[in-house]
Amino acid sequence: MKIDPDIPLDRAALVGCGVITGAGAVINTAKVTAGSTNRLAELQLKILWEEIVRRNLEIEVLGKPVYAYSNFLRGIKSLPVRLAA
Repeated sequence: MKIDPDIPLDRAALVGCGVITGAGAVINTAKVTAGSTNRLAELQLKILWEEIVRRNLEIEVLGKPVYAYSNFLRGIKSLPVRLAA
């Protein structure tokens, strides 16, 4: 799916909750230090979405989601996707 560059990142992050990025990029970019109270996953998603929007990438869903077992949430455990220009 195409990401609108004008969408607020807190709305777009719903799509990318399961996407993992390198912790090294976050630590270097956001200057996260040992003992910091920063939320690493939030910073990872923020950087990921900034790059997706900046590069005008599309997210293509390749398969069905696998849901995490929970009595409280219906969270997605995995969802195969591909980023494409």
